[in-house]
Amino acid sequence: MYAKLIYFILLPVFVLACSSILGAQEPDSLFLYSNLRHRVLSVGHSDTLYIDTLSLYEGSIVVEGIPDSLFYQEPLAARLIWKSRPHVDSVKVYYRTLPFSFVQKRSHKTESLIQKNAAFPAPVYSLGDSSLKGFVHFNSIDYAGTYGRSLTIGNSQDVSLNSNFNLQLNGYILDSVRIEAAITDNNLPIQPDGNTQQLQEFDQVYITFEKGRHKLTAGDYNLVRPNSYFINFTKRVQGLLFETTYPDNRKVQNRFGLSGSIAKGQFARNIIFGTEGNQGPYKLTGNNGEQFFIVLAGTEKVYIDGLLMERGEDRDYVINYNTGEITFMPRQLITKDKRIQFEFEYQDRNYLNTLLYAYDDLKIGKKWNVRFAAYSNQDAKNQPYVQNLTGEQKRFLSGIGDNIDQAFYRNIAEDTFAANKILYKMVDTLVNGVLYDSVFVYSAHKDSAQYALGFSYVGESKGNYIIAGTNTNGRSYSWIAPSGGIPQGNYEPVVLLITPKKQQLFTLGTTFQIDSLKKVDIELGASNYAPNLFSDKDKGQHWGVSGRGQYEELRLLGKRDSAGRQYMGWKNQLSYEFVQSRFKAIAPYRNVEFARDWNIAADSPPENEHLVGYNTELKKQNVGSISYGLTWYQRGGDYRANRNIFTILYDRNNLRTGITLNLMQATSPLQKSSYFRPSVYLEKTLPVLDNLTVGARYEREYNEIRFAPTDTLTPAAFAFDIFRFYVKNKSERKTRVELNYTVRADKAVVENQFKDWNTGHTIDAVLGLYQIKDQQITITGGYRKLIVTAPQIPGPEAGETILGRLEYTGNIAKGLLSPSLLYEVGSGQEQKRIYTYVEVPVGQGIYMWNDYNGDGVQQANEFEVALYPDQKKYIRLIT
Repeated sequence: MYAKLIYFILLPVFVLACSSILGAQEPDSLFLYSNLRHRVLSVGHSDTLYIDTLSLYEGSIVVEGIPDSLFYQEPLAARLIWKSRPHVDSVKVYYRTLPFSFVQKRSHKTESLIQKNAAFPAPVYSLGDSSLKGFVHFNSIDYAGTYGRSLTIGNSQDVSLNSNFNLQLNGYILDSVRIEAAITDNNLPIQPDGNTQQLQEFDQVYITFEKGRHKLTAGDYNLVRPNSYFINFTKRVQGLLFETTYPDNRKVQNRFGLSGSIAKGQFARNIIFGTEGNQGPYKLTGNNGEQFFIVLAGTEKVYIDGLLMERGEDRDYVINYNTGEITFMPRQLITKDKRIQFEFEYQDRNYLNTLLYAYDDLKIGKKWNVRFAAYSNQDAKNQPYVQNLTGEQKRFLSGIGDNIDQAFYRNIAEDTFAANKILYKMVDTLVNGVLYDSVFVYSAHKDSAQYALGFSYVGESKGNYIIAGTNTNGRSYSWIAPSGGIPQGNYEPVVLLITPKKQQLFTLGTTFQIDSLKKVDIELGASNYAPNLFSDKDKGQHWGVSGRGQYEELRLLGKRDSAGRQYMGWKNQLSYEFVQSRFKAIAPYRNVEFARDWNIAADSPPENEHLVGYNTELKKQNVGSISYGLTWYQRGGDYRANRNIFTILYDRNNLRTGITLNLMQATSPLQKSSYFRPSVYLEKTLPVLDNLTVGARYEREYNEIRFAPTDTLTPAAFAFDIFRFYVKNKSERKTRVELNYTVRADKAVVENQFKDWNTGHTIDAVLGLYQIKDQQITITGGYRKLIVTAPQIPGPEAGETILGRLEYTGNIAKGLLSPSLLYEVGSGQEQKRIYTYVEVPVGQGIYMWNDYNGDGVQQANEFEVALYPDQKKYIRLIT
């Protein structure tokens, strides 16, 4: 018994001593110990290769001609496991052995001699255990997790039991099947805060089995964009995903994937213009005008002026996924000039939504690639979640066909009077000699208030009601008379019925590599979009097609440099794209500012499109490049446009400069435009000043949009000039400095010409101090002053905006104390919020109601914070 215990204690010491001695030697001196081996082993058809009968020195396995990233090492078991089996018959393996095998059981006494008289058997660890794994063994699987239960009691609530369970698994079962799993069971599913650059997933539950080239995932996973031009999506789904690669030879390789799942959300894009001095929050809106939904964590993309922003409190923006609100940080000062685009996925719980997706990517040799992708997303019209449609409403939807923008259904119901309700009475109104019947007016009297109305936003000058300023507990509406037969409001007592939809997209593409410098790429697409599955009308207009072809070539010129790289290259690209008006993409696949580049309104109806492009670039190594691009664009039968882009870039001897000339011209029967966008920049890095960079940039946009019949400027025309001067150093310096000064002068259309409108001066700076080890101080700030030179032109008011942020983080005594300090200052605007007070069980609220005017009706200004538990009957919700 004692001998075995001593042996068990000394063995790890011996192994560590051997590892230290061997690890401290050079490869040549290690050869003297005669533990260096090499063998030629047959690869065969197994994923596991057994190398020796002795245990191996960790990290000593080297396979000639095979990188380490293609296999796993198990040195104690003297074997390796292929991640991807090489296409050879045999391999030569170099390794170093230890004196004996650590996975074989060894003893010099018989276990039966050990007396076992303990009340409970003690855990026994044999010499084959490579690490201490606890009382529960999952073979070669690593596991970690938490399990907890909590009991909550209080004087104002019942006893509640909460539980949570989190388990992560990673390893191998049955020697060659790799398993990875994340299993979660929480009472309260929550979303991340959205204020950091990296997100921790709380709601992802999945299990993955992987063997050789086959992989099966069940649970929550992400579907990403395939090798396709027309298919662009990133989907959070829950279901099954199978992926495989076959056959196993050098000439032909095929990747195949099949997914069947329930989609968690749908794609949406919001485009807004910034408000002067308003950093947020900016509220996101769903495709059907939804205001209240949950944004799927990590699916958002935020663009400002066409540039992708970064999430994080020390970056550009933070987002509240539960309320769908985005707030911008001081590093990104929001002004009236900012063009902000949000792309995101949100939970759409109107119908059960199924998603089938398959792809196949076939590579033949080194030159030819054929790919196919199929996407089918469909609502189950008979399995709604949130909305329950009556038979009458379904018949109404079946009669509107594909015109789902007309799916507004009258939302008026008789109701009984109550203090917490907003009710209306119906009256007849005479305005300018015109009698309007069935007009609804807010009423707080029991004898007349008998109608409950639900209002929906229908668009400017499309409704007869507006938001009223009446002091009510929630939002109320008032009727406004039409003018000349044209409605003057934007709300109606209707509800938008959401129709079940189906969207399918199929693509077939091929790429042929003519030689190492020439390539041809062709892709065809077909879509089937049915916006209303309750209706059989317009079925012949659901299919649309698209196509794209592209040819690329590179010509090498001149001599090679000392590193063997070509000194000069000439690249040419020719492309053609056709998109039918009925073609419906899953998500936009073009440049985020494509519509703006061509002066196309965001709400323009789809048309047949032809796009022809030619680009050529001459690039000289370590000097710069010259490029020219010509694009011809036809939209429908009338709109024709062309764009010319000429660019020169120079980068040598710490001097960088660039000139870009961008001219777009378009014509149509009602409009002609000329959009000129030149830009130039010059910057110099000064090594004598610790590599400080000093630069300047000038940009101009002159967009002359004219009404063709009268040759007059339209209100959509604009022009502005931007001058920017900046000083900065590299971010990895111990002292980080960045200072920018920007001047923007805007012009507006007045009397058929551009005149000065307003000028904005903006200063922003970043100062980072990292001289002291483990201590960081970062200061970010901005100041903007807007000067209005033509106050007679409607627009923003003059004003000043200040933003600042001071952040300190430290690490003292090797993490024993981690102090942090955050201070922010700002001035500007914040969006107005409207609240509704809702009654809840006694003690669970925060507010109380006092009927100060004694009318028996709740008004917003009659609620206040309660002092005693029996008065806490109401909570406040943002509407």
